[in-house]
Amino acid sequence: MKKIVVFLLFLTVFFSVSAWDEFNQYSIADELRKPGVKLVAVDFYATWCEPCNAAIPKWKKLQEKYGDKGFKLIVVSVQSEGSCSQPPQWNPDKIVCDYDGDIADAWHANDLPQAFLWSWQGNLLVAHGGVDNVAAAIEKYFRNIPRVYIEEGEDEDIYKMVRSELIKNSKIEVVASDEEREALAELRRKSTNLNYDTRLQCKLGEEVSANSRLVISTQRRGKKDALVLELFSVEKGCLTASGTATIRGNPEQEVAEAVYNLLKNLLGDVKMPGEGGQTAKSKKAAAQSSNFQDALACEQARKESSDFVWKAYLKSFPTGECVDEAKDELDKTACKAAEKENSIDGWKAYLKEYPNGKCKAEANTVFDKAACKKAEQKNSIDGWERYLEKFPRGKCAAQAGSAIKKLEAEKSEKAKKAKKAVKKTDGKPVETYRPYKTAGISLIVAGAVVTVAGVAGFHVASDKEYNKYKKYTNYDTAAGYVNDLEKSDYVEKANECRKSSNTLRALEITSGVIGGAVLVTGIALIAIKKEKPQNIALTNLSVAPSKEGFYASLGFEF
Repeated sequence: MKKIVVFLLFLTVFFSVSAWDEFNQYSIADELRKPGVKLVAVDFYATWCEPCNAAIPKWKKLQEKYGDKGFKLIVVSVQSEGSCSQPPQWNPDKIVCDYDGDIADAWHANDLPQAFLWSWQGNLLVAHGGVDNVAAAIEKYFRNIPRVYIEEGEDEDIYKMVRSELIKNSKIEVVASDEEREALAELRRKSTNLNYDTRLQCKLGEEVSANSRLVISTQRRGKKDALVLELFSVEKGCLTASGTATIRGNPEQEVAEAVYNLLKNLLGDVKMPGEGGQTAKSKKAAAQSSNFQDALACEQARKESSDFVWKAYLKSFPTGECVDEAKDELDKTACKAAEKENSIDGWKAYLKEYPNGKCKAEANTVFDKAACKKAEQKNSIDGWERYLEKFPRGKCAAQAGSAIKKLEAEKSEKAKKAKKAVKKTDGKPVETYRPYKTAGISLIVAGAVVTVAGVAGFHVASDKEYNKYKKYTNYDTAAGYVNDLEKSDYVEKANECRKSSNTLRALEITSGVIGGAVLVTGIALIAIKKEKPQNIALTNLSVAPSKEGFYASLGFEF
């Protein structure tokens, strides 16, 4: 996991080489992005330059003091006599040979010694200076090195992983002690004024504030949830940078991706001296360097072989050597995810991202099976025809053909029977009538009467008894209403009125229910239809004697 995270955070930074023929092949940005690197100095040196040799002890002291804190030194040996060897008793982090002075010309660094210093964010802190200028800038930088206080969110595990990831990359100092946290919180309280607004964006490219706070949250981005890291300046209150990662169920990878994006957004364009003055030779060297970096990144991606690593490779090298391989690996991963989910939506998402992917046939098989099942459930001519339109050679193509023939035959048979029925009535429609119409109307009238009269009558009577009950319960009023009763009799009378009111209310509800039932029954009777019997007419009647008795003949016309 450690290897994966390092590569995720700094995909394009593992391109260091032990020896270089051209400094233009070396990328300052690559060195700045490396984990733990905070400052990079470049010193133009020559063996014949006395001031350069005099500055060596000072450079050695800077390395001893700040080397473990993230300071790196690169020496460009200009027009050195003999081979480009390491200066005696001096061990810089890298030596670059400038045999013809092309690099010094491009950087306008012909007057030796000259030194340059960059912060890890790409800002040029010292240009065309000396070792003393670099020493002063380094001391100032580490005196005001960015410190960040991470606010603990709801998920303690995510907080710990974010903290661990930032400490591992060692670009900004993570506040550890309670005293430091309290001091930072107090500074934030003092900084809260009219100019303090967390909605503002800090100036792009400026150094990270000496005191910052990191807020961890989960936010909805589009259709998915995302882990969001937001870095705010404590002094100004503005948003310095943010990093996000889509939540996919792998917290460690999501934290690594979010931290990577945060640090990437903090790294601006590396300001280089002499930009725009490249020769054809240096441009060719830069192109060779890019190809070499592509090859190394591809090899690293093959070793790590994870979905996010290949996506990072494609983002860094969209036309690189391993583009096809990266797309194939991502295709395989997406296919496995779709197979695991095994849903229509999952396969649709797969085909949307990889319309000609390796699992296109498998996806179409799933769609075919689902469409066949849907057609079987519906079992209609239209349903099967739509299936054949989408899958003419599908799994159920033969079944669809047979089903359509069967359904068409059934449809034809029904049509024949309907035609015969019409022929029996000489083409005239069969007449119907409502045999219970009269009874139904009677029931409707009765039900309406019972409902209206019963409900209204019992309701009025119930209210009347209830009003009496209220009067009896008010003894002062009742004393004037029933002069001869004692106070105890008021209670008895009130209870009788209350009981009578409840009985009448029950009768009110009962009459409503009975009346409604009668009303519905009447409506149902009216709705009943029957075929009207045909008229029969007697056309012939004859009686004649026979040996056994009489012979009768009857004739009817329908």
